[in-house]
Amino acid sequence: MGTSWTLRSKHDDDGPGGSFVVGEEFEIHTNVAGQVWTITFADNGLVFFTGDDVSTPAGIREQHPTVNQPGRVQHMTVHALNHATGETIDGDLAVQPVAACGG
Repeated sequence: MGTSWTLRSKHDDDGPGGSFVVGEEFEIHTNVAGQVWTITFADNGLVFFTGDDVSTPAGIREQHPTVNQPGRVQHMTVHALNHATGETIDGDLAVQPVAACGG
């Protein structure tokens, strides 16, 4: 249906005790308030967040971290379903390991 969206992911050191995590940030630019979307984040196929979110006039923004996997490319994915329209959004990106994160 063409709703625009943005997916970002990066390493960060804001895990427990300053440990490294990979954060995933997803935005849906609906410009419509009151839409219910179910959003699912996964890392290398392992789901680490699922939840429903109700859009504001500015849209939806979800941000959640997952455990860093040193030395591995982490394939971050998002799946979103709009309960009112049936629209789905699927996105993915690869986060490369970095030396500062043990990769």
